[in-house]
Amino acid sequence: MRAGYQRCDDAGRGYAWYFLPEEGRVPGHGGTARGGTFEKPPGQVLRARAAGGKGSAVSFSDLKDRFEICVRRSDRIRFSDARCEDERTGFTWYYIRLDRHAPAVGKRAEKGSFRQPYGDTYRAARKGGSGAGAATDHEDGLDDEYTDVEDEFTGEDGTDSGGSDSGDSGGSGYSDSSGSGFSGPRFRARSGGGSGSKSGRR
Repeated sequence: MRAGYQRCDDAGRGYAWYFLPEEGRVPGHGGTARGGTFEKPPGQVLRARAAGGKGSAVSFSDLKDRFEICVRRSDRIRFSDARCEDERTGFTWYYIRLDRHAPAVGKRAEKGSFRQPYGDTYRAARKGGSGAGAATDHEDGLDDEYTDVEDEFTGEDGTDSGGSDSGDSGGSGYSDSSGSGFSGPRFRARSGGGSGSKSGRR
């Protein structure tokens, strides 16, 4: 059954991306998708509008520039970028549109995606924020203050030593690292989740 994209963007437990060919019909939210595959096809993947339909009339690309922040996969709490750069277990990049809010380190990220975007990505200031004012280049030196930082609610080994808010994301991770909707072209009618990792700015 098709659901809203955010559950897959957040790697929600029990949801997975599903890909349909351009000539296929995309169901509206609550409808059942048929004739597609859970395996991501090659090429660009586009999203489909909530009402569903067929062909290019219902597809749209997702090319917005985004913040790239490092989060703990299980609950999307933001941590030092160094954890993702070092590919530490349990941490991965999360992407939030620049016109939305990037959380401060130690706060939970919302309304983004674990999937790697097609647009450019920028690191976010440690205190968070929204818009270009909170975006930084990887090369501008701000990452230095993140290096070797251990957040207050974790131990030296990166495991929890205190409480943190956990959500419905599940954190199972999902295998798709590019877009959603239809690719090559394929529709992505969503059903669930994963994570990718990259370092540096695209």
